[in-house]
Amino acid sequence: PGAVPGNGTVHGEVYRIDNATLAELDALRTRGGEYARQLIQTPYGSAWMYVYQRPVDGLKLIESGDWLDRDK
Repeated sequence: PGAVPGNGTVHGEVYRIDNATLAELDALRTRGGEYARQLIQTPYGSAWMYVYQRPVDGLKLIESGDWLDRDK
């Protein structure tokens, strides 16, 4: 799964983590250029999210923006 820039809404969870954990997540998620970390605004303030960097042609769009609805 991956969020891409656009005008839709993405539903997710916000966690407070320390810099060491953020570095570990970066090493995992950004390896190979599949995702890039981006600062976004949420109802809870600023947060980091990982944005999908590869082409999405032919991939299924989750209309609701909620991964839990992916099979609907």
